[in-house]
Amino acid sequence: MRRALTALLTCLCTIALPAAPGAGGSPVRVAIPRVEARAAEVVVQGMAVLRLRGPRAEERATEVARRLTEIVTLSRGAFVVTLAHRRNASDLLLNRRHVTTVDAAEARLNRTRPRALASAWAARLREALSRQAVTLTRDLLLLIPGQTETVAVTAFYAAPVVIGPHDERVAVARAVDGSVSVEARGLGSTTVPITVGAGQAALQVVVRQAAGVIPEAVTVSVTGDLRSPAVIREAVERRIDQAVVREPGASVVMGPFPAFDESASGAESLVLTVPVRVRSPSGVPVEGTVRVTVLRQTVEVIDPSLLLVSNRPEAVVADGLLFSEEVDARLPIRLLYHHKNGTPDQSWILSIVLTNRSARTAQLLLITGLAGPSPDTLYVGHAATTRFLQNLVAGRGYVLEIAPRSSFAFTAQIMPPHQVVSGILQFHLLQGEELGVRVQIRSPLLPDRTTDAPVSPEGSLHPKGTFAGPTVTIARAVDPTQAATIADLGFAATLRDIRTGEPLNGDYGVVYRLTITATNPLPREVSAELMATAANGPARGAFLIDGRLVEVSFRPNDQRVLATLTIPAGQAVQVQVVTMPAAGSNYPVRLTLRPRE
Repeated sequence: MRRALTALLTCLCTIALPAAPGAGGSPVRVAIPRVEARAAEVVVQGMAVLRLRGPRAEERATEVARRLTEIVTLSRGAFVVTLAHRRNASDLLLNRRHVTTVDAAEARLNRTRPRALASAWAARLREALSRQAVTLTRDLLLLIPGQTETVAVTAFYAAPVVIGPHDERVAVARAVDGSVSVEARGLGSTTVPITVGAGQAALQVVVRQAAGVIPEAVTVSVTGDLRSPAVIREAVERRIDQAVVREPGASVVMGPFPAFDESASGAESLVLTVPVRVRSPSGVPVEGTVRVTVLRQTVEVIDPSLLLVSNRPEAVVADGLLFSEEVDARLPIRLLYHHKNGTPDQSWILSIVLTNRSARTAQLLLITGLAGPSPDTLYVGHAATTRFLQNLVAGRGYVLEIAPRSSFAFTAQIMPPHQVVSGILQFHLLQGEELGVRVQIRSPLLPDRTTDAPVSPEGSLHPKGTFAGPTVTIARAVDPTQAATIADLGFAATLRDIRTGEPLNGDYGVVYRLTITATNPLPREVSAELMATAANGPARGAFLIDGRLVEVSFRPNDQRVLATLTIPAGQAVQVQVVTMPAAGSNYPVRLTLRPRE
């Protein structure tokens, strides 16, 4: 009896908890070692305090963890770890309550004696409990003035939450039901000390302006029909980009866009909900959703009076202004650009800047075809041409508004190293008079409107300039029993820059509208083939033949059949063809009609 009492008194120890700022506390849990079978550890605040081995190790460890959790919950931070030694066994106690027993079998599995093993477990339990820490669901708050956020506080044992002194000009923090409520007041930063019992954590609070303001709802007008998800998405992106008020240098990211409901494509309107995020290096990130109402509007599509071409230099190696023009846009204009990132490791942003010079709001219809980035210059030019022609013939576009004497800049495409982008945009001012059009390229690290220096053109192989009359209308009456040339696409327009007189070789950006009338003089049915032949190098072509898209790819002197005409005896058949020389391809391409063999 005396020996047992002496042993009990010598093992009595009370733990005083030191402060542990920023430490990460963990609950009591059971862990199974990967390297040892039939073993289980009891972990307290991230520290393994004991390892049980042998039969039912996990079950016994779970019971130990349950007992420890129960004792800790009632302890209020005062922990007394003791050992009671018996013959061939030692009991581990916390606050005089039994935790577990180390018997001879357990000691043998750990290759030691019961008293030694129990002492080691007691020492580790004391150390684990001395790690008393306070954890926060977030240790950094990024707020805007007037915003309030709540941070949950977790401690290993229950105690009142106490808020330490901090700069209340920046933010005011209050303890509320085991949490901390923070109200932002002024720009700046402060550290809020949070104490629970003897444990402490630090909450960093930074108050900045919001990166931007996201509107709750916008309205978009789309022309033609609601059958093109690509056009609708582009229209929505441009309108939201306009509507978001942002800090200098902030970026806007939209999406994911909701799936397009094909059943609603013939409707007069539809409603979309689009997630929007605004990020800024100096402002607080903002997230929200915008309710977008898309309305179908009827607008007459008119052929443009001017063509603006930006293709020199084709390979760009520095940021700057690629193209700039002031136009009287009461008649529509068309812009074609085709550029390659000529650097090995620098990405670029290609932007379009539209400036309303008048004293009243400008309304303009945009019909576009954009493609890239891709390393294949033929593919990019062809894809942009195909998309533009389909939208043009269907009248698919969208209406933008630009405030008086202001500009709207939007990112058309991102250009990774050695990638090509191409775009065709047709502008028709529905309201307004004068329009400034700029094509610029910049690093993603630079803010908008910092690239006013023109990019130096290199050589004259590729076109650049302003050209009048970018529509060629050809009407041909032919005998389908005889071979006949319809047009040489790429040289029929003979356009010249209105300032320099430089020719637009290749007619890139020029729309061809062809009407072919084939009259059969024979008393029997005949068939004829509409052929395309490349004459100057690899090329691709997009042809809308009576509204049906035909795409071809050919090498020099390759012949491709675009359509077969069947003409009854003594009658005539008429075919409408709309096409455009594709940027990046080699033109001319000759169109012929010949009897079918």
